[in-house]
Amino acid sequence: MDVAESLASFSSLAPPQQLLMLTRFGHNLTIAARDTYVVGGEGVRFPARLRVINELQHRVFAHTGALLGGSTQRYPDDVLVTSALGVT
Repeated sequence: MDVAESLASFSSLAPPQQLLMLTRFGHNLTIAARDTYVVGGEGVRFPARLRVINELQHRVFAHTGALLGGSTQRYPDDVLVTSALGVT
């Protein structure tokens, strides 16, 4: 699925379905972040990758909060989807 298809798919969802998709995506981001840790230690092996994941989590959860609150003050769908896909 390319960027345009991903955007069309996400944008076609009603807010409750967007929320479900975003919470699942946010959960998967926490799993991806675990790969940045030092195995068996307290350190971080890949700090730059962890920072990217954290910034994406920030966008995802800001968007979910806005959807839950009925606010239009949120990232546009295209910005959210392209950042989730790693497109700059």
